[in-house]
Amino acid sequence: MLTPDRKVTIIIPTKNHPSKLKRPLQYYISKRFQGQILIADQSSGRSAKATQSIVSNAKTQGLNIKIVNCLNQKHFGSAIRITNEYVKTPYVLATNDYDIAIYSGLTKSVEFLELKSKYVAAGGIKGVQVQCGSSFGMHYTQCLEIETDYIAERLALYLRTRLHTINYLHRIEIWKEMFRYAHLMPNQLLAYEVLPSCISVMSGKIKDALKGSKYHAVFGGDDRNIVPSDLFDCISSVDYAISAKVMKSVVIQYLMKGGISQEQATVFYNRELWLSTLFVLSNKFVETFPETKPALDSYHKLLDVYPFYWRRHNLTHTLTCELDPDLLQTLTQEIYL
Repeated sequence: MLTPDRKVTIIIPTKNHPSKLKRPLQYYISKRFQGQILIADQSSGRSAKATQSIVSNAKTQGLNIKIVNCLNQKHFGSAIRITNEYVKTPYVLATNDYDIAIYSGLTKSVEFLELKSKYVAAGGIKGVQVQCGSSFGMHYTQCLEIETDYIAERLALYLRTRLHTINYLHRIEIWKEMFRYAHLMPNQLLAYEVLPSCISVMSGKIKDALKGSKYHAVFGGDDRNIVPSDLFDCISSVDYAISAKVMKSVVIQYLMKGGISQEQATVFYNRELWLSTLFVLSNKFVETFPETKPALDSYHKLLDVYPFYWRRHNLTHTLTCELDPDLLQTLTQEIYL
């Protein structure tokens, strides 16, 4: 009988960060991880050679690890799409080269998914490497739990929190579908994290396999993952616009499969994604456009009162009244071309 971790593949996309790989690989060695590890490597030159050396050393210490050459891929999303061809296990997840999938979370997630066929994914605890000066520590984060039967509610919950699901353990058939469109999207953020997470939550329920477990940070500091630093910068780029069109088409198709009409799905998508993007970017927007703060404050308060779209259909009107009309039009055009 296979032990739970033997049924797991961990995909680690990386690009010119060999030093960051050492810590997660050493962790998996220390836990005697028996599953498969695939390094989706976009590195070149000395970094590629250093990565090869680190992986070779990990092999000698017992890891089942392989490098997949992804040098010519656009970004991590398309690198994972190629790497999926080498997955030989029923369950898979991805972590960044500075993250760690906590071993107990992996085993509990496998055990849960083996028993609950209606769930597409389960999450444990992820450790994020945090640097403070010359010191390193781990910030532990738990996963988002989405157990409603309604596809639109699951999508709304993800879009509101932007807790990406790619580091949750997925069934392989769902995982491959999540990255099916990555090569069509030049923007890494949408192709690697946002659209895969949308497909994940629309495909079924997600469970926090270690619900109630405590987590901590070795030392204090801001969680850099709350607001992705590149999201605001890329929002008006051509790459983002192309990727956003692909994402919109795919998400609406999934909503229609869930029994929602095309018209309703389109309205839902436009409002939910626009509002969630504004929410995620709130800190950046307030820095750049101070006039947005009253609207964003109102939005934050309303989230607790109107948890889902159909209970907050007037929320867009609330925001448009408080935002400068010209600014609102510009932002909407840039996000939805």
